[in-house]
Amino acid sequence: MVKKREAIIFLSSLSLAILFLSFANAAWNITNDKNLTINNDDIISTKFVELNLSDSNVSYFLYRLVTQKDSQDNDPSKFSKLCGPCDQSKSYIKIFSTTGKDEKYTLKIMNGDNKNETKTFTIDNKNPKVLAVSPNPNKYNSVQKFISDKFNINISESNFNKTKLFTRKLSEASFTSNEMSCSNLSNNEKNCSLTLSGYTNNDQIYFYFNITDKAGNYETTSVGLATLDFTSPIISVISPTNQPQQKRFSLAIGTDEPSDILYKFDNAQKYNKLCSGCTYSTRQITLSSGQHSLDILAKDKAGNSATNNHTTFTVA
Repeated sequence: MVKKREAIIFLSSLSLAILFLSFANAAWNITNDKNLTINNDDIISTKFVELNLSDSNVSYFLYRLVTQKDSQDNDPSKFSKLCGPCDQSKSYIKIFSTTGKDEKYTLKIMNGDNKNETKTFTIDNKNPKVLAVSPNPNKYNSVQKFISDKFNINISESNFNKTKLFTRKLSEASFTSNEMSCSNLSNNEKNCSLTLSGYTNNDQIYFYFNITDKAGNYETTSVGLATLDFTSPIISVISPTNQPQQKRFSLAIGTDEPSDILYKFDNAQKYNKLCSGCTYSTRQITLSSGQHSLDILAKDKAGNSATNNHTTFTVA
């Protein structure tokens, strides 16, 4: 029989809490707002924690909510009373509400003899955060847009569990789940990547990402629509040829599909853009007499790239 229920709002409205429960030989249970038992070292998402204590050998229970700075302070005068004198035939319930930002707090429970055991668990009510995603589903809403088979997403999450890519063809009724491979970047940030398999070039697909943490919180992106393009553009160097060129000559480059075309001469560090989304472009170039090299880089709309490296020619 429950004596009463009370609510304590976590100080500063903080939602990430490490709770250390200390007591002596008590019959006790800790549950979340879904009435599921919380076990040692669990990471949970909950609106409140319910602490149920009863013991025929304990005359009173004390509790205290403290910050990390004074978490080792067991001064009984700083504790509040859960019950005392306690009716040893009843159970006593305390409900701790949780909202707000990430922070660590400690809940201490002790009896009059200061005999302690501990149970630790983490309350995490914060969803994972998407930092960057490629391809971004928000930017792909038509089969006239193209993506490659490479998928990447950067996320921030302190209690990371997994990231999945969900895909389906336009002709299919349900999505297929693909777990992504993830690696640490810095702090709580991770990069997750996947090269899609089981599809063919020009398949039209829906896709989205789902990230979960160990507490069960999740973040799901919007759904994108695009056409898969697995092939790289084919580059044609029309000019210069292997014949001697004048000091001022035409650079002429073509590709077999709309692409961003870039070029550089003589192993320069940076490429120059010749055109964007084109299949052919030309530009007048002036170089000194002697032997030169030409590098071409082409990227199609899906991000597939191709290079034509070190075409050599002579300027008279």
